[in-house]
Amino acid sequence: MSDSRTSRAPSPLSAKTALCGIVLHPAGHTRSPAMHNAAFTALGIDAVYLAFDVVPGRLGDAIAGARALGVRQLALWTGRDAPVDVMAEAFDRAGARSANGTQGV
Repeated sequence: MSDSRTSRAPSPLSAKTALCGIVLHPAGHTRSPAMHNAAFTALGIDAVYLAFDVVPGRLGDAIAGARALGVRQLALWTGRDAPVDVMAEAFDRAGARSANGTQGV
């Protein structure tokens, strides 16, 4: 049964669509994009949420690329085995802003 509050068609992507996502490695298991994109659609928010598979050693490059592309928001998932200090340092070096584990780039 469909609920009209949650069954809106996704907005078409455009140059104004906000790009958001999660940075993790490996990325194949995450359900974050499905949850966030469903919320964006239900609320009529012009945004898309993607998973970015980034190995810890390339995090600084990924942040720089995200900033250059105008990514609005990135969440960082470190997992059990990831070197949290290395990943956090890469965000700090890139000058990212932090709030509750989410990084504004």
